[in-house]
Amino acid sequence: MVKFDPIGDPALVTFTHAGSANFVVTSLDSSGATQDLLVNTIGSYDGTRMFSPRNNTRIAALEIKADGQWTADVKPLSAARTWSGPSIEGRGDQVLKLDPPAEGLATAQVTHSGKANFIVQTHSGSALNLPINEIGNYSGEIQLPSGTTFVEIRADGAWSFRRG
Repeated sequence: MVKFDPIGDPALVTFTHAGSANFVVTSLDSSGATQDLLVNTIGSYDGTRMFSPRNNTRIAALEIKADGQWTADVKPLSAARTWSGPSIEGRGDQVLKLDPPAEGLATAQVTHSGKANFIVQTHSGSALNLPINEIGNYSGEIQLPSGTTFVEIRADGAWSFRRG
């Protein structure tokens, strides 16, 4: 378990794992109650996830189950990878900060080449949307609701986003 000063605001955490079995990470509040399942994969892992305390809770620890060496680096949301151009590409779990935030009826063309879940969540203020929750390869268009400032991606393969 990794304990730290309780965090009441959304934040990022970047993980690496060099192992061959399950790598499972959950966030815990100050009382030790589970808040979010951040990572649940088998084998090596390198990715960034967002955790968002709910209902006035504060995240105070990460419970990590791993068979190999791992790292965990907690950062403020401002450290997210910036998506400022028309397109962006990547691989695996990432959190993107839109600069500028989405306005009006903004859309994005999205592709994913992978075998497992491909999940995309958009964050606009306190609103959370789930425009993609598919398994395997994906190609399609999603809406970026006005005010979207962050896009959270969970993927096992390469992905691309192009603003429409």
